[in-house]
Amino acid sequence: MIDYNLLRALEAVVSNRGFERAAQKLFITQSAVSRRIKQLEEYIGEPVIVRTQPPVATSAGQRLLTHLQHVIQLEAALGVASETLNTAERILSVRMATNADSLATWLPRALALPGYQFSFDFLVEDQSVSLKRMKQGEVMVCICSSPDAVNGGKVVYLGSLRYRAVASPDFIEQYTINQTTDLQQAPCLVFDHNDRTQHEFLLQHAKFEPEYIHLVSLI
Repeated sequence: MIDYNLLRALEAVVSNRGFERAAQKLFITQSAVSRRIKQLEEYIGEPVIVRTQPPVATSAGQRLLTHLQHVIQLEAALGVASETLNTAERILSVRMATNADSLATWLPRALALPGYQFSFDFLVEDQSVSLKRMKQGEVMVCICSSPDAVNGGKVVYLGSLRYRAVASPDFIEQYTINQTTDLQQAPCLVFDHNDRTQHEFLLQHAKFEPEYIHLVSLI
């Protein structure tokens, strides 16, 4: 069984962006934090932190952090005190995968729940692939285009986003756009390799994909 004091050390290092601040949060020495991280890595047999500045969780470390938050959430729902986690605060940290369009429009207001205290950690990824993050245990919840449920999870239909093709008069004049088929020669901006929204629009309405693409890689 995992010692949850070790998981708390991992969470403190990642959330506080360093070992020194983690030690201050946990009221232990920095060397004690380092020992707990080492013990955790020895227990699972692989690194849980990439020791950069600031430190970041490995994929295994992120799965452990997601597991920790599931435990905290369950205890909060049951109304029991967390002795093993020694959690003084009752703010729940929720790691969520969401697409950029939802994050830029309706999602922030929907998450402003009165009477609840959450700290959200967003992983922005296209809705067509975000479900894989949940299947891999990297996030607790995701907004995706798939109706498939993860084992132990629940699917809730949220609705749909409607997209409308618009352009400035200058853009229309520059590329001589008079009908949908003229869009094939116009430049297309996509925000990652999984962003297929404009491709699907053109395939549905004009039976072709864009020829000229500008790719935005958000790092």
